[in-house]
Amino acid sequence: MVLKGGVLQFTSQDETIQKEALLAILNHQETKISKIHEDSRDGIVFVFKITFDSNFQHYFRPSSLIKVEPSSTKVIILKFFVYTCKQLDTGTYGYDMDQYTREINIAKELGAQANVDPICPSFLYEESITQFGSVEHDSNSLFSLLKLNLEDEEAEKGVGTLYDDIESYTLKAFNRDYERLTQKAEIDSLSSLSGRLLFMEFFDCCTLLDFCDKDKIHYSSASSSHLTSINGRDLQEASSIHLENTLFGLSKKSFMTLVIHLLSLQLFDLRCIHGDLHPNNVFIFVENEDIKLKIIDFGRSKYWATEAEMEAELELDTDIPRATTNKLLLELYDRVKTTATETNIYTTIKRHIQDKNYLNAVCIIGMCRVLTKYKSPFHFYLNKPIGSPYSNMYELIPPEELVAYKTIITGVLYTPTSEGGSSIYKNRINKFIASKQINNKSKKSKKRKKKTINRKKSRKITRKKLQNRRQK
Repeated sequence: MVLKGGVLQFTSQDETIQKEALLAILNHQETKISKIHEDSRDGIVFVFKITFDSNFQHYFRPSSLIKVEPSSTKVIILKFFVYTCKQLDTGTYGYDMDQYTREINIAKELGAQANVDPICPSFLYEESITQFGSVEHDSNSLFSLLKLNLEDEEAEKGVGTLYDDIESYTLKAFNRDYERLTQKAEIDSLSSLSGRLLFMEFFDCCTLLDFCDKDKIHYSSASSSHLTSINGRDLQEASSIHLENTLFGLSKKSFMTLVIHLLSLQLFDLRCIHGDLHPNNVFIFVENEDIKLKIIDFGRSKYWATEAEMEAELELDTDIPRATTNKLLLELYDRVKTTATETNIYTTIKRHIQDKNYLNAVCIIGMCRVLTKYKSPFHFYLNKPIGSPYSNMYELIPPEELVAYKTIITGVLYTPTSEGGSSIYKNRINKFIASKQINNKSKKSKKRKKKTINRKKSRKITRKKLQNRRQK
């Protein structure tokens, strides 16, 4: 059984015990570490898969919501961020150091919701590394033990160790980018660098891009099987649409667009805008008759504590290039921008959602510039070639598939359940109802008091009238 977001958690909430558990895992001879991803576009990031012995399973527990097989709790993910150096000007370097803090904070916020199935992997633990060279042979340092493990693992290409491979990749990335600067600097060792370790839940599944890839069999297998729900929400009406090579009545391209739209709207309702939502940042897997969707990489995201803060800060990215080959997206931008600037942006998005104009709502969300360092996602995707999987966020759904598209989004996000409330709004509605019940009780109490006072007044008046009559 594949783990779901927020299901794998530490048994203890004590950070000291959590660190002890990770130290014990990294220090165990049976622990295996393999590199599954590396990236140096906006900063240097390595992703490792850590497989550990079943003796350490007692440190973890599944959520009470969902039963997880014990064998599933033997793998976690480690994201290793390398981002600064003492003798170098990191501001000139161009890496956004805050993106790691944002990703960790949002992972904590969205991946730790105990009462719902979270939209992202669960957060487990994080630790900062002030200087790589100062933690060698330190048994109380997670990075030191990680380094020892990496030095024991062979590199993918069979030359040197996995740590040699990582060091070589990091130095090349740093020195490559510094060649563009007037003040050049050479780094010949990782010892002076700093970084961060983020431990999180592991997903044994594929990305949305791989799922819908024409050379893969994932989509074809899913379209031929009888799937009835997405993220646990029953979609009987959409699942009854059986067309050749379609899933819920949608082609591969439309299904990819649907998923991006669905998650963009779901994040918006959670007071979050991703900023870099594309098919490689979405995990998808099929469990029984249900499709599960999870989002990763929140480095360019923005999360608001309240709806009022989100409403006050949302603003459109007006610096959209007019010289583009993607004229369809440019026309879409001009049309949607007009409706967005007529009134409050947040209110406009809500209105489009209420009217089931989901494409317009998603476009306006994508046009919002949530971080000053980055352009809006719409700006970025506008220059992507037509038909690119990275431009599908704003692709128009064919008319023959529009009914299925709207039915799915409405069913997953905005249809009340038998228990009351949609999957997103259930808790908010329950709180709202509870507050109303309290208000109603207080109103009834006030009415009763008022009636009592009125009765007393009327009785007093009646007594006075009787006394006056008797005197006469």
